[in-house]
Amino acid sequence: VYDSFYLTDEQLEELQGKIKTETLEDARARAPEGVKVEVKLLKGRAEKMLDDVVSKPGIVMVVMGRTGKGAFERLVQGSVSRHLAAHCPVPVTVVP
Repeated sequence: VYDSFYLTDEQLEELQGKIKTETLEDARARAPEGVKVEVKLLKGRAEKMLDDVVSKPGIVMVVMGRTGKGAFERLVQGSVSRHLAAHCPVPVTVVP
């Protein structure tokens, strides 16, 4: 998660490319052999983007990390993992 307010379009594009590359490499390295890994970098409100992705055919489970925010931060900002766990049409596992 990053705030693109202070970045030029070129800087934002470069950062997105770097994040996508690093995320893809990390996901592929961690996935067991034979598991298909697909990484997408989406711009927008996280809850909405994830709702759209998990409602597509073929998604059977979601595994996501939590931020580790405190109770006050969750109260003020909400929780993406909590939202997804409550609204997702498939099982959701939240890992530390």
